[in-house]
Amino acid sequence: MSRDNAIVKAIDLCISTNILSEYLTEHYQGVSKMLNWEYDADAERRVLRNEALEEGMQKGKIDGAELLAKLIKDGVSVDEALESIKST
Repeated sequence: MSRDNAIVKAIDLCISTNILSEYLTEHYQGVSKMLNWEYDADAERRVLRNEALEEGMQKGKIDGAELLAKLIKDGVSVDEALESIKST
């Protein structure tokens, strides 16, 4: 069942069981739009995925810089260190 159908079914059930029936009957469209607008699982997943990607990129930059510094400290040339990191 789609989210839209679930919202309509839930509103209809509330009206038929006399739960906020007057309000829901009068404001049916507004309530339905509000519920659809308030929570969008796909949008939430996109935001979480983008945040995780950004965190991963930042961690990768830090890890790469630390590895580069270690290789240079161990006597590896900058070019060799960069080549080693690229192949990892």
